[in-house]
Amino acid sequence: MNKMTTTTIAATTEQALSRRQMLIGLAAASTAAATAVMPSPALPAQVMENPKLIRLGDDLPKHIAAFETARNDRLAIIRAWKHKWPLAPDSITEIPDFDTPFHSGKELDMFGAPFKRPGEKHPRLISSGWRIESSVKSARRALRSKKMAQSGHVQGMPYEQWEDILKEALAVEKAHNEYTTAVEDFYFLSGYKAAHAAFNEAAERLVAHVNAILRQQDYSMEGILVKAQAIRLQADPDLTLRSIVAEGGGLSSWAASLGESILRLAGEGRA
Repeated sequence: MNKMTTTTIAATTEQALSRRQMLIGLAAASTAAATAVMPSPALPAQVMENPKLIRLGDDLPKHIAAFETARNDRLAIIRAWKHKWPLAPDSITEIPDFDTPFHSGKELDMFGAPFKRPGEKHPRLISSGWRIESSVKSARRALRSKKMAQSGHVQGMPYEQWEDILKEALAVEKAHNEYTTAVEDFYFLSGYKAAHAAFNEAAERLVAHVNAILRQQDYSMEGILVKAQAIRLQADPDLTLRSIVAEGGGLSSWAASLGESILRLAGEGRA
């Protein structure tokens, strides 16, 4: 049995015990309160909880464990590789005078977000591959044109000047290709993209499982506690999990669902 399986089983057992302890505490408090106002309280009939809701609650720890494992794997790669992220060479970058809200054309970090180098006010702009390729083709076309052969000039520039333009364009193209290869090698060697995808999938599965719990009908305080344990995940500090929750209806919908269940049971006299 691996470590994750052992941890998940322990977490499932602990969660079930915690739920039972809370139920015992609630029952004791309820009995004490009832005794204070009623000398001979009538015992309520035992209500059987939705078995599917209980099973989903018991399965929650394994989804949490899978999410935490994926998150830790991703964080380990970030810590080991972040400082190795390649910077674009100066020959293919430009330092802008102002910033724009668009990502297109900007130098990006390993997470795919624009970043500012130390001491610079704005993210650098990177020459696009198609622009560089276009410059190479234009210079070659000018050198091979009939006009160049006939007059020795194209667009007012002699053959030698076009040769310099081509040489510079080829150097920029080489630098751009090397940078592109360095970025591809970084992702391949670090395994970051696969770990990031696994992390997102685990987060989505976890949120889907919580949503499945909240969609189930509850019949007693035990079901309420299952749902309460599930929506505690809204306090998770991980921003990716929060964004996925928001896409699925938002934290407020989780709280509203639990609130409706509590009010319904209270109205039925089962709380």
